[in-house]
Amino acid sequence: MTDLEGNSKTYFDLVTGNPRLKLKRRVQNLRIVGKYLKRTRSTPKIFLMGFQKCGTTTMYNNLLSTGKVIGAKRKEIDVLAEKNGSLSQLLYYFPKKKRGIESVNASHQTLFVPEGYKNFKKYFKPGDVKIVLMARDPVKRALSHFRYDKQLGLIKSDVDINKFLLRDLKIAKSVTDYSNREEIFKKSCYYSQYGSPIFRGIYYPYVAQLLNDGYQVKLLFLEEYQKNPKLKFEEVLDFLDLTDVDTDFLSNDRIFNRGTVIEEFSSEVEEEIREFFQPFNEQLFELTGKQSYF
Repeated sequence: MTDLEGNSKTYFDLVTGNPRLKLKRRVQNLRIVGKYLKRTRSTPKIFLMGFQKCGTTTMYNNLLSTGKVIGAKRKEIDVLAEKNGSLSQLLYYFPKKKRGIESVNASHQTLFVPEGYKNFKKYFKPGDVKIVLMARDPVKRALSHFRYDKQLGLIKSDVDINKFLLRDLKIAKSVTDYSNREEIFKKSCYYSQYGSPIFRGIYYPYVAQLLNDGYQVKLLFLEEYQKNPKLKFEEVLDFLDLTDVDTDFLSNDRIFNRGTVIEEFSSEVEEEIREFFQPFNEQLFELTGKQSYF
């Protein structure tokens, strides 16, 4: 975890005071702080769980612009994705409760990391929260993911995009059970804890799990949002039971977190990747009853 200034600390150290205190006293402090946070902080009822590089930053900022939704100290609070992530740890980053205002957490790691989803299910029951998912053409998403990781330095600047994605595709094809999220997670995190371009475009297992577990889910494709931002955002607001919201601030130009690295893959590589994704896309369309946008 980090404190509110971004310094790396354990939650135990953050909330239990002076390290010289006896352990028993520090544990008592931990319990007191946990109870205080649960009583006073705005527990998120809206979760924007993904998918990465699919317009989640734009949706997050749109929600905050309504005046009906508040966020934490930063967009993505990933503490539930940590091994011992707890509700108190999550609430540490959220503001105090405010009448008529809901809070949102926009961590795609909560859904992607198996431990994160286990923790989420432990603290948030299906009837208590609503989940918004943004998805897009997984081929274009893979391209965006590669560009972004290169921009961040996670992928070296001299790495060829075609060779990289073909290697990533080969690893993705080696998965024996795509419903096994543990296997997907382990194989996809070979260079980054946030997964790789091909793996993160396999949406179906995650959507299916949420629906099978009884959660209320609104799935929105970036392609349909871009065609009519106002209409589609109003659908999200309706799903979240947020009323009397002025959406005149929306436009096609209101896009956040655009990448700066411009690099294209070959048509041959694009075709091979698209062929890989096709079965997963068809499963997703059948599961959700949504029109195919890619």
